Formats: sequence, structure tokens, C-alpha cells
Amino acid sequence: MLKKLLLSFVLIIGALLSIALVRTLMHSAPEPTVNVGVTADIDGEAATNNLAASIRFKTISHQDKEKFSPQEFEGFIKWAADTYPEFHSAMQLEMLEYTLLFKWEGSDNSLAPILLTAHYDVVPVIPGTESIWEEEPFAGVISNNRIWGRGALDDKSGVVGMMEAATYLIKNNFQPTRTVYFSFGHDEEIGGGGAAQVTEKLKQEGVQLQWSLDEGSFVSRGFFPGVDKLVAAINVAEKGIMNLLIVAKAKGGHSSTPPEENSREHSCGCSHQARK
Repeated sequence: MLKKLLLSFVLIIGALLSIALVRTLMHSAPEPTVNVGVTADIDGEAATNNLAASIRFKTISHQDKEKFSPQEFEGFIKWAADTYPEFHSAMQLEMLEYTLLFKWEGSDNSLAPILLTAHYDVVPVIPGTESIWEEEPFAGVISNNRIWGRGALDDKSGVVGMMEAATYLIKNNFQPTRTVYFSFGHDEEIGGGGAAQVTEKLKQEGVQLQWSLDEGSFVSRGFFPGVDKLVAAINVAEKGIMNLLIVAKAKGGHSSTPPEENSREHSCGCSHQARK
């Protein structure tokens, strides 16, 4: 009786394995769906010249607000309106101080809108380092297949790139299905008060975004060792802030005869490390 049960069990297992093997051999993976990209015929030379021109505005964010130059920011805003008239005509603009919030109305109001973010302020040039620059930091020089100056990467390239892309779509009679917001900040480098005002405005208007895309990394070569192709790194993160209070304790004594290791040295070392 036991032998019959064992034989039956073996036969059942064998049959199941045979079925699994046959089904595996007969299985064929479905053909993957490939989305064919569309190449946009954007005037690269004009876009390059526009980015270079934007760099010539010294839209510098200073911690000392008395150094703020409204003329430079107003000049940039006027230049953007003159350079990208289609972009400005197709959208509603609201200025929050010098932060620009554009609204591109979509055709389907039932869909939650999206927000694309960049900033046009830049950090100051450290005094005494001007001679180190191969080109003047605000000259917007195009040479050696490069655009030189503050904001070429961080982040006037993002602002100009968005206006270039949207202008191309507008000229080709494109209207987004869902509403698109563009937020171009004026003080991102010193904390982003303009971005906070945009957040508060959207909150007051009851706007719930589908998603938001802020500035990311860059398309570069040599980014990863062994990869000799252009790589577009995708940064996924939420920026925050943290303050640390570090306390070092040691036995008492007098500074005239300090021990070889003391709390002052350890505390100083930690502070330097934190600043890095």
C-alpha cells in the first residue's frame, strides 16, 4: 500500500514537472512596446546665443539684501519677455517679488496640473578669484564649444531651456491637455523664498499638483567610470535643512597647560567636519 502511494506521488510530481517544462518551452514573451520619440527642430545656435545673453544679467543672490540689484533682475525679466514673446503671450504671468509664475492653461481642467521649476539667480563670484576664470563670469562668452559664465549650468540653462521648448510647441500649435505651471525663482541660492511664495499661492488657490519637477543634474560625458557616452543623471530627492549642536566634554583645567587631547580640539574638528 505504501509503495503504491509513493509511486502515485512520484508520478504526480513527474507529471507536474513535465507540464511546467512543456509550458516553459512553449512560452514566448510578448513584443515590447516601443514609443518612438519625436525630434524637435529647435534652432540650436539661437538657443545658445539666448543662454549666453541671459548670463550677462548679473542676477546675483546675496545674503546681504542691501547688495540686491533690482535693475539686473528687472533687466532679465524684460529680456525674457522680448526674447520669448510667444511664451509670454500663451500664458498667464504672476510675479511674486521677482519670482515668475507662468500658467499654461490645459484643455482638460479635470486633470491635476504639473509644475516645472527652475531659477535664474546665481551665486556671487568670490572676490579675488576673478583672475582664475578663463572668461569673465558675466560676459556670456561662447568659445571652445562652451558657454562661459554664472548660470550656464545652474540654472539659467533650465529657465532658457524651458522657454525654448515651450516656444517650439506653441509655434507648432500645441496645447497641453493638463495645465502646466512654470516657476522661475529669483532667490533659490539663498533659501528659495520665491518658491515658498509659489507654494503658498497654489495652496490658497486649492491647486493639487499631479507632480512637480525641479532642476536636476546635467547631461555629461565621463560621469561614470568606463562609460564613454553622454549620461543624463536623474536626481530623486527632497531638499531639507538640519542644524546640529555638538557638545564636547572633558575634565576641567587651565588653557595655559592644556592636555594633549582636549574638548576644544575635538569640538573644533567636528565643526570643521560639519562645515564640509
